[in-house]
Amino acid sequence: MLQGAENSFQVSRRPESRALAERLDDWPAEVTVEQFPAGHSNLTYLVRGGSREVVVRMPPRGYKAIKAGHDMAREYRILSALSPTFGRVPRPLCLFGEDETPLGRPFYAMDRVRGVVLRDAKIDGRRLDGDELRPISASLVATLAELHAVDVSAPGLAELGRPEGYVERQVRGWSDRYARAKTDDIADVDLVADWLAANMPDRSD
Repeated sequence: MLQGAENSFQVSRRPESRALAERLDDWPAEVTVEQFPAGHSNLTYLVRGGSREVVVRMPPRGYKAIKAGHDMAREYRILSALSPTFGRVPRPLCLFGEDETPLGRPFYAMDRVRGVVLRDAKIDGRRLDGDELRPISASLVATLAELHAVDVSAPGLAELGRPEGYVERQVRGWSDRYARAKTDDIADVDLVADWLAANMPDRSD
């Protein structure tokens, strides 16, 4: 689902369009960009030219304050390693890092994978009933099971993770990012963070 036409703009002369043209084969001369709504961590755009469509991901402004949550290079590496063995993820096309980006922030492009966007139990504004949601829920569980069945020791994937201490890194990392980014004091969040820190398992691998 995309934001309306008022958020669509021509970018044929913009630096990101020229940069993509240098990296991608058969890139059209005239393209438009539309932003996907929601997704508050990183920004996602559809870049369309004729029948060619790619999706671009980039961090928001001010991303360097919480850089670990906006690591475009890591997203690109994970997709590059996962796409050959797990066909449900998009194929990454090109990455623009800190030193080569024309936008002042890193971004990457990938193939568009079409699917149903479900938000608040609605599709295109229509609320679904239980009979409609049941197969969607079953598909979600089956897809997660398929993802977790991927051999993480395969070449390309084994080098990505550090299983030892994973839970501790997640709890401490997200608690720290919340503390640095929060605008209001929310006692319940602090309570949950303290509980998680005190109840981490001894092993997480």
